[in-house]
Amino acid sequence: MKREHELALNYHENTKHNKLVDFRNLNKVTFAPQIQYKYYLNNKKVKLSKIEAVDTFSQTVKLRKSTRDYNNYPVSLNEISKLLDLSASLNGIDDSSRVYPSAGKRYPLEMYIAIFNSNDIEKGIYHYDVISHSLTLVKSGCFKEELYHYSLNQELVLNSSMLIVLTAVFDRTLQKYSNRGYRYVLIDAGHIGQSIYLASTYLELGVVSLGGFKDNDINKLLKINESKETSLYLIAIGK
Repeated sequence: MKREHELALNYHENTKHNKLVDFRNLNKVTFAPQIQYKYYLNNKKVKLSKIEAVDTFSQTVKLRKSTRDYNNYPVSLNEISKLLDLSASLNGIDDSSRVYPSAGKRYPLEMYIAIFNSNDIEKGIYHYDVISHSLTLVKSGCFKEELYHYSLNQELVLNSSMLIVLTAVFDRTLQKYSNRGYRYVLIDAGHIGQSIYLASTYLELGVVSLGGFKDNDINKLLKINESKETSLYLIAIGK
């Protein structure tokens, strides 16, 4: 990549999990109390009305949450198709716009789906082809154990039905926005992450995003070129 992009890429490299971290031990660590919101004590306030969750959209938004308890039930191809259609597909307006926003319409994110449990589709790692709305098999087999270890031994992965890996091709955005584009790539990941949450909630699937994982190991598992593309975000899906 271009030399002027080194600041962003060095930051990404220096924030990888290079040392072994085990999420099973995090409950032994004492954290400082969390500040959960900000408010102004003496300033004037304007009271807002609340929406009653009676229609499909409002219920989906209000019920959105992270789920960490799964029962290892299979996920169907129909559910996978709907999930990807509602969260990551082309939106039908033109040949380049998708159902989630992206800075400058650069769309630097790619999506890989590791299928652990389904009666309709072979276990393996697939790449989502957004143009044809299809899954391309990258590697056959069940890689649940590997991804459990690579996601720092987070137990929920073992009982999930599938794991989405979002990767970033940073240069797509950095070419236009230089180092500041690194922020935009992370914002894009947040956009598509929320879309996956809402789509999963609508389809009555459990969902949780994972930010802790061993980047290099997952990159090797996906067989991607780390000089151009890297793992950025994991999202577990299950029943």
